[in-house]
Amino acid sequence: MTQKGFAPLLIILVLGVLAACTGGLFYLNSQKLKADQTIPPDSIRPTPLLSPSPQVDETSKWKTFSHTDSGITWQIQYPEDETVTLGMELYGRVNNSSVPSIDFISSNFKFNLLIVPSSSETAQGWLNTLIQEEKDNCTVDCSGFSGPTQPLTINGKDALTQNTGSGVPTFNLYIPLTKNNLIWASTNSIGTDSSDGSVPQVSKDMLIKIMSTLKIQS
Repeated sequence: MTQKGFAPLLIILVLGVLAACTGGLFYLNSQKLKADQTIPPDSIRPTPLLSPSPQVDETSKWKTFSHTDSGITWQIQYPEDETVTLGMELYGRVNNSSVPSIDFISSNFKFNLLIVPSSSETAQGWLNTLIQEEKDNCTVDCSGFSGPTQPLTINGKDALTQNTGSGVPTFNLYIPLTKNNLIWASTNSIGTDSSDGSVPQVSKDMLIKIMSTLKIQS
């Protein structure tokens, strides 16, 4: 009789424990849900997106140089620390003539502009004539003008860049102004900290950046 009465009691105890566990879990879940609902919506804010820093146009503080030749006025902007010297320079191996020469010099960068005559409306056409003059009047490729070039667009003009110089490495930029003349911009390795004697890339980039400000007015 004792064993028969113990079995139902054990079953009742087990069921009671299960009920207590189930009730405890239900209570904990209900408390968590209640706590979540008490958080004010305004306190949940998305992480603000960082705005990209505005790019500073350093050319906005540069000086402006203007030049008029053969009825054409053009201008470029250049760094404030550059000093400008205007002069004339002999140009060409055939029928040497004096052409306008403008030097821009600072403590860490210098470049030169020549305003040269051209019988072609393109930089490549002008360069082809120069290469032929070199071949006709120099036993070797004296200046390296027959070397490779790279195309570049400056103010809508089809320009060319070229590395030349058997003695002094020089980086050149040829920009046609009109069908009669062309700007020959150049910078060399003299006075730079180039380890291999070539024109530093930073100098090439600066010359392109300056000449990219070119504006032509008829």
